[in-house]
Amino acid sequence: MRKHSEYYAFAAAVRLLIEKEGRISQLEVAVERAAEATVDKDRLLEVMQGDKTALSRAIAQNKELKNQLAELQNSFVKMVCTTLCSCDVIYMKSANFFHSVSFFGI
Repeated sequence: MRKHSEYYAFAAAVRLLIEKEGRISQLEVAVERAAEATVDKDRLLEVMQGDKTALSRAIAQNKELKNQLAELQNSFVKMVCTTLCSCDVIYMKSANFFHSVSFFGI
């Protein structure tokens, strides 16, 4: 009878050991997943920081380009005004010339 009780105790211990090994395996998988998630979070943070830096640069470049565009527009307007004024002067001179020519009957 003692052998039977020892056998049952041994079998119970083996079952408990198998259950514990299964639980350990589950916990190991959970730890691996948590480690992967941590690595993924770290990578994501690195990517986000890089994106933030790139975005800051893009915003700065955009502001600079807007300033340059405003300067170009101002220069263009000045050039057009100067050209129009020059055209007016030329027109007036030519009108005076033609008026004087017709005045002399030519």
